[in-house]
Amino acid sequence: MFSKSHDVDVESEQVEVITPEELEKQRVAGAVRTDIILSAEIMAIAYSQVTDQPVINQIAVMAAVAVFITIAVYGFVGLIVKADDMGVHLAQDKYHPATQKFGRGIVKFMPHFLSILSYVGTAAMLWVGAEIIAHGIPFTAHLLHDLEEALAHIPIVAWLAKALSCAIGGLMIGFVVEKIVHLGKKVFSKKKEAIG
Repeated sequence: MFSKSHDVDVESEQVEVITPEELEKQRVAGAVRTDIILSAEIMAIAYSQVTDQPVINQIAVMAAVAVFITIAVYGFVGLIVKADDMGVHLAQDKYHPATQKFGRGIVKFMPHFLSILSYVGTAAMLWVGAEIIAHGIPFTAHLLHDLEEALAHIPIVAWLAKALSCAIGGLMIGFVVEKIVHLGKKVFSKKKEAIG
């Protein structure tokens, strides 16, 4: 009496199947995109610290920071991307059972680690980006300075308050940017459909 027949939209139910190589390419692309943004933010922060220095000093500092970021960040990305491959290699029968167990543990752990890392990376981008923006606007820069001054007698609380303020600001900026990008994609897809 209450049963209803539902027409299943086959197209909407289709699941994209990708090869391990394509999955790895997606992981690398996502990691590199995140790290490019974080690297740019780190470079901006580093430059803000040496703007009153002679040009030669500025060049030397920025070059050193750039080299460090390239080695540290992209080395870390390479390690993460290849970690599951290392786990599979260690899990082979030719190794000691303890080594095999360790390898299987790496393979099981990496999807969870990558999921956590994506949230942490996004939060870091929003947090650092918001702080850069806040320091670039006189009004918000004064607010942050006043906040630090008010809590200067408890340094850790001052830092946490500033970090939390920037994190909230970053989330707000990220939310607005995401909505603008989403709206832009909708408009673009409608125009594309109208042309097609």
